[in-house]
Amino acid sequence: METTTMQMTIPTGMRQFVTSRSKEKSEMQNAMLLYPYIADYTISYGRAAEILGITKTRLISTFAKLGIPYINLSEEEIDEEIEMYDRIISKSK
Repeated sequence: METTTMQMTIPTGMRQFVTSRSKEKSEMQNAMLLYPYIADYTISYGRAAEILGITKTRLISTFAKLGIPYINLSEEEIDEEIEMYDRIISKSK
């Protein structure tokens, strides 16, 4: 993964959390910087993982540790997806 250095303006109280961090914390923070772009469909999970130099599975796991679900559907939407799947499978038989 290629990296770059940039200047950011952050609240003073955040400095200690941003400057002294482990590799895991750094990866988590970088993933969170990309999350708004995943959430608004600007980039995919796969593209975000590629940018971070990690696998998509690892990125999904990182978000899961933070309580951010990979699949964010309501029960009704899940039921609709299952019904669609069942219809497709029954037509292919």
